[in-house]
Amino acid sequence: MDERERYGLDVPSWGGHHRAYVGPPAYYDLIAALATGLLFACGLRETHRLLDVGCGSLRVGRLLISYLRPRHYFGIEPERAYVEAGIREETGHDLVEMKRPEFRYVSDFSADGFGVPFDYVLAQSIFSHTYPDLAAVGFSGIARALAPGGVLLATFFEGELQERASGWLYPEVVPYEWAEVRRMARDAGLVARRVRWPHPLQSWFVAGLPSAREKVAALAHGLRPPLRASS
Repeated sequence: MDERERYGLDVPSWGGHHRAYVGPPAYYDLIAALATGLLFACGLRETHRLLDVGCGSLRVGRLLISYLRPRHYFGIEPERAYVEAGIREETGHDLVEMKRPEFRYVSDFSADGFGVPFDYVLAQSIFSHTYPDLAAVGFSGIARALAPGGVLLATFFEGELQERASGWLYPEVVPYEWAEVRRMARDAGLVARRVRWPHPLQSWFVAGLPSAREKVAALAHGLRPPLRASS
């Protein structure tokens, strides 16, 4: 049994629509802007190396590839076709040739396969589709790839876990209580804190290695924009 079969990564057909695969198309631009804004608020600059976990059709990647210096954007994604569609429909080949992003088409969260440590890792709507066994693989893979001062910015779907199944669930979501997310991060050697940042469907958190504990705490404490406009 290969990793894709083990973790149930044969997802439903996306019908040829590169934006629909990664979520409601109406949220494509909104989530890209919110995730990019959060990264900037957390200190992302053009010289940093960033890993986009489950980069899909480059919803966020199209913005970050343009901003970061050449060979500073990295993405992992099980489905090569989605990345290729994102390049074709969103970034264009000229930008890719100029900025030289790197991709690995893996389903096992082997984020250390690029051979470089990451200052920032983004996992937007990834743990919201992973049962605990696969989530543990994800946290461990990311922990191995983080630089000592690097941080993970990720989302989870908040709620009580209803069933203890295995692997990947898509397009449905796997809910978690925050205490369980924090425990899974801790088991992988990460410290995690919630972040109050807008998202239409999920909740954000920040995590890092123990060497980044103070940075994680500072980000969690300092990022408190209003969740809705005041009247």
